[in-house]
Amino acid sequence: MQRLLSLKAFQEAKTVFCYVSVGDEVSTRDIIKTAIGLHKTVCVPRCLPDYAMEAVAINDIEELENGLYGIPTVKKEGNIIPTSMIDLTVLPCLCADAEGYRIGYGKGYYDRFLTDYKGFSVVLCRKELLVDQIPVESHDQKVDFVIAT
Repeated sequence: MQRLLSLKAFQEAKTVFCYVSVGDEVSTRDIIKTAIGLHKTVCVPRCLPDYAMEAVAINDIEELENGLYGIPTVKKEGNIIPTSMIDLTVLPCLCADAEGYRIGYGKGYYDRFLTDYKGFSVVLCRKELLVDQIPVESHDQKVDFVIAT
């Protein structure tokens, strides 16, 4: 968490879009709580059945409920934050490489999101899941920075 919080991109971000960790993913709940405590606008993903993803504002970690695929999100009608307003995006991965390519869960939600995204993007990856090179396809989107934990 400290490595992410020390990034200039995090410190300067007014709006942070962060995945909510499940299973063995790098935990993000303290990141979300800290960003809220710093009075940043914080949003979490809400996956939609058509493989689109919304960024929904969250004011308290207690607002989270299980959404599509069991991924925690804000289920109530929330404040949707436009992609253009997001300064920093924190992404999950199953594995990643140093170039910034990642493998997710295979539905392409984040690749579609990153296609039009202009802010700074960071993937959190467990050190043992960093690989030399991810096989890349034409739709795969690269992140700006990889933090290995």
